[in-house]
Amino acid sequence: MAINITQPLRNGNEAFGSNHGIQIAASGTTTYNHMLVVVNSVTVYIESNGVNQIQYRYPVSAPGVYTIKVVGVLMGGTNVESDPRTITVVQGVIGNRPISAMGKGTISDLTRTLTPNIQSGWHSTNTSVATVNSNGRVTAVNAGSATIQLRIDTDTVLSTCPVSVTVGNPLTMPQKWSNRGESGWIFTDGCYLSCLINTAAYYNNRLYTVQNMIDLNAYNPSSYTYNPANYPNFNVGSDIQSNLLSTIKTELDANRPVFIHVIKSNTTPLVQHWVLAYRYTGSASSNSDIYVLDSNNGNTNTPSVAVERTLTQVLANNNNMYDTVNKIRKTSRK
Repeated sequence: MAINITQPLRNGNEAFGSNHGIQIAASGTTTYNHMLVVVNSVTVYIESNGVNQIQYRYPVSAPGVYTIKVVGVLMGGTNVESDPRTITVVQGVIGNRPISAMGKGTISDLTRTLTPNIQSGWHSTNTSVATVNSNGRVTAVNAGSATIQLRIDTDTVLSTCPVSVTVGNPLTMPQKWSNRGESGWIFTDGCYLSCLINTAAYYNNRLYTVQNMIDLNAYNPSSYTYNPANYPNFNVGSDIQSNLLSTIKTELDANRPVFIHVIKSNTTPLVQHWVLAYRYTGSASSNSDIYVLDSNNGNTNTPSVAVERTLTQVLANNNNMYDTVNKIRKTSRK
């Protein structure tokens, strides 16, 4: 008189989706007056008039844990119960998605929210383009496209995040500007503007022009200054005078670019410049591990904007213009 559940065949997990349902099927070794489908101790479906099998699609309106039993009722009221099946229906959401075009070598940290909160993992469909570690850190490897999957097992994908990697740097700012009446690319007086524009591009997934910055009241071209109170993606915060490298690493680990102020020590008037740190290699324990975008190539006759170089190169190779990191300023997405 046993009843065997044939669907679902075993306990397991399913990804929650629209119009979700659990397909249930069972058969018995005898004929029953009634057969009942019971989910989480509630009878949800009845087959009557002499049956030995039953099929039902149970509609699932929310993620959760569903325990299924099938009960056969014999004449006289004797019940025969199947062994239970437990199906966990899981909803997974990927948060903090990267900008659509990641530069080669850049990183982005994904977050995940699971309901119910069960063990999950990350997977890249194309590791030659982008890899992802167990914590959701995506590293852009080479140009191309990949999809990052949030999984609860090899075959069950909860959510996906497309990633496109460009060989060039997505933070470049190919905009010309007049520097104190001289025709050319943004030079020393425009370094704040370069940092502002590239930070905006980083957070908002678009390239900004100089005019965009002026329209946002983020930069005043007449005085060559920035207006942090009116710039939604820049937070001056407090200047960090100690533990510079560890602070820079902490910010970059949180996917937040960092303004770095470099100076030429013991000079009057002060020789100064700003660059934007946006990635690092190794443990970020030395200036050579920190990669920045630098709007100053040291020569206005061969203009370059947002050149990638290490902080060591900024200090040592910019025509020896700077030799000291003076302070940093954090950015934030608001």
